[in-house]
Amino acid sequence: MRATGTVVGLTALAALGGSLLAVAPPAHAASYTYEWFYTKNPNNYTDGTLQLERINDSSGGVSEIWSTRAGSGNTGGGANPYNDCTTDHGWIPNGTYSITATFADHTGAVEGPAVELSDHVCSKGTVTRTALFMHSLYPWNGQYISNGCIVMSNSGGPSNASGAVETMYQDTVKYDVKTLSVSTS
Repeated sequence: MRATGTVVGLTALAALGGSLLAVAPPAHAASYTYEWFYTKNPNNYTDGTLQLERINDSSGGVSEIWSTRAGSGNTGGGANPYNDCTTDHGWIPNGTYSITATFADHTGAVEGPAVELSDHVCSKGTVTRTALFMHSLYPWNGQYISNGCIVMSNSGGPSNASGAVETMYQDTVKYDVKTLSVSTS
């Protein structure tokens, strides 16, 4: 009975001048993973590059979404900013980090929009670096120095920041970014 009803319905549609369309199943939409990459500059610890990349999960193809200048490390107390085993002075160690939290307006030692990173052991395996973030400094003084975090520029103050730091925070949330890979060029 059911089949007969269907045929009658289609016949009636054809008699009314209707047309039938074959409907293809929807094409498989590409899926992507988004990841932050920070490339340290061995000639200038304040002149690295932070970039967000989109990776096609099927083909492995990579495209850059956004990038900005960023720095990591400082020379306070005569410290070597290139020594990733120097807590609070050396640049961030190479490796892969998990993004553990995002903050629209973090308060404390790090202020304003910030992304918190997992702890990481330094290159010599002697020190575990903790309290690592991607963030900015307020007021912005044009210097890309940090206590081992990744620092980028901003406009405004911590609670109304804009510029690179706000874009970094918004993109991390928007694209649900889970990891950061750090390397030296």
